[in-house]
Amino acid sequence: MVPRGHRNWIEVRHIAQATVAKFTTSTIVDEEKILVIGRELLNLVQQAGRRPIILNFGSVERISTEMLGNILALQNRSRNRGGQLILCNLNSRLAEAFAMVNSEKSITICGDEKEALLAV
Repeated sequence: MVPRGHRNWIEVRHIAQATVAKFTTSTIVDEEKILVIGRELLNLVQQAGRRPIILNFGSVERISTEMLGNILALQNRSRNRGGQLILCNLNSRLAEAFAMVNSEKSITICGDEKEALLAV
């Protein structure tokens, strides 16, 4: 069920051999958004299979720790399916948060979408 007032918080494009998901919201902190975006990303991983997924955070200013954990879990699911998750366009606050939880370097982080596409 889609929550009332729901709008698409992710734009998905297929570029070359990758799937690019660009967030269209500046904050991912409230429960409804986390739930909807989490489902959309999970569906994306299931559809992508072995295809790399690039998450473009260019418009995102803040995310909750719950969403941070969801993205780490998404990386594990993607890797278990033979895929890859790449993050790009992180502001300094997000980059610092991901650096703290990504100690195993399991998620590739790139400066921008072009660099992320070259990393595929």
